[in-house]
Amino acid sequence: MTEIRNDQSKEQDFNRLRAKDRQIQSDLMAVSEKVRARHPFLIKHRDAVGMTIFLVSLAGMALNGWLWLEGIIPAWVVIVLSAFWTSLLHELEHDLIHYMYFRKQPVWHNLMMAGVYIARPLTQNPWVRRHLHLHHHKVSGTETDLEERAITNGEKWDWRRFLMVGDNMFAFYLRAGKYFKELRKLLAQGKVNRNDLKNLRIIAALSFFPLGTTIYAKR
Repeated sequence: MTEIRNDQSKEQDFNRLRAKDRQIQSDLMAVSEKVRARHPFLIKHRDAVGMTIFLVSLAGMALNGWLWLEGIIPAWVVIVLSAFWTSLLHELEHDLIHYMYFRKQPVWHNLMMAGVYIARPLTQNPWVRRHLHLHHHKVSGTETDLEERAITNGEKWDWRRFLMVGDNMFAFYLRAGKYFKELRKLLAQGKVNRNDLKNLRIIAALSFFPLGTTIYAKR
């Protein structure tokens, strides 16, 4: 009986958090609509804005490398500046995953997807990540939210998590067996069906293929 009450309490807490989450999303969407109404230029020229961020970021990374090779700036400055440029590419990738740029022009859209991937080769394949990310929006914060769990959310803080935060590929290999076991557990609990199980396993296995797995193997 006590166990049933604990489960009910956890479910109630989770539902309250989900309600707050939906309210935050609603408020953010309202702010977004106000900004769009105030700056119609951003909507009208969205693709051009995205491409400009893309090209400037790549140029910034190339310039960083050249300045370092010429001995003009030290390595630590290159690392800091490159972190800034790749952070822009990371946000751009997120928007591309949601088809915010070149939605009706697949060639340009996929060229940008390839560009942000090649510039950050040890990150997840963006075409695979799209499935994980859209799934994340449906089941955010739950056991099947593999995208959040991939960045160690939900893990207890210890030396393993500290190492995993700094190396996504290491984190993946360290927990690969756990993922496959837990998916079977979720299937037994009825939280996923066999089709979900198959898709999640394929996505998890291919998330860093081909660039991440190839480069990591040569390190």
